Amino acid sequence: MMSAVALQSRRYLTRTVSAAILLVVSVACSPETAATQLVETPQRITSVEGHLSRLQEIDAESITSSDCESQFSRAEQLNASDLFYASAVCFAVENPLRGNFLLAAGCWLLAAGCWLLAAGCWLLAAGQVRATADLSILEPMTESDEDAAASIYGLIFFHLGGPGEEVIYRNESQFEELTQMIEDWRPQFDSAYDPGWEVADYPDQESYRNVLAEFKAHRLVQLNNVRTVFSDDQYYALHRRFAELQARVGMFTEGSPEYEQSEDLQRRMNERAEELGVDWVQ
Repeated sequence: MMSAVALQSRRYLTRTVSAAILLVVSVACSPETAATQLVETPQRITSVEGHLSRLQEIDAESITSSDCESQFSRAEQLNASDLFYASAVCFAVENPLRGNFLLAAGCWLLAAGCWLLAAGCWLLAAGQVRATADLSILEPMTESDEDAAASIYGLIFFHLGGPGEEVIYRNESQFEELTQMIEDWRPQFDSAYDPGWEVADYPDQESYRNVLAEFKAHRLVQLNNVRTVFSDDQYYALHRRFAELQARVGMFTEGSPEYEQSEDLQRRMNERAEELGVDWVQ
């Protein structure tokens, strides 16, 4: 019998990315292991904490753009966990855009830095698509395998369900490059593919590719919605105010002035999204 968490991950799979679509992912990295030393998942990871620990072992001070390129070049072979790791590598590479709003607004002026951010966003989206397809069609064999699959669901739902770096969605050419990379992505799949757990029964390649294509199309719709609202100055100003409030307060306490302010900002954001024709529940 499937564990409660694993059953929930299967039952609510198609809502995974939608539920967290407006989370802007920040993959913080701390020194330990150089990115080039760890490419594939070293062992079965059966908890969200295990995945987060792996990401935190990336040495942001020693990796370079070549490490990102190395991960990027293998994206068709990687499972979701490894794609999230690759994304974290690209986001962690030091570049002149990070933390500088004026330079980020003029992203086209720094093509190398923009490429790193676009690569990170693309690898993140690829991981989300690969994960949802795998969870949908690759049934875990044992209870331990169910835990491994559920950990990927939890990682996306609670931590890595967002679109990535905002600057990409504020820049038309960078966003077009991102969507083209997603559309062109053709991940490998056969009976040797390892999603991060033992699979009870592998489907044929056509069935897997059809499921993956469905989730890819769904994610592209969501990212286009993000592009629509983030490129709107009115919505984006509200979004930034909410993000700054959340960063300052952390958890909102119901009834507090900050809670009331957050509720008002979210209401105004939703109203503006509706005016822009964006439906988050798709």
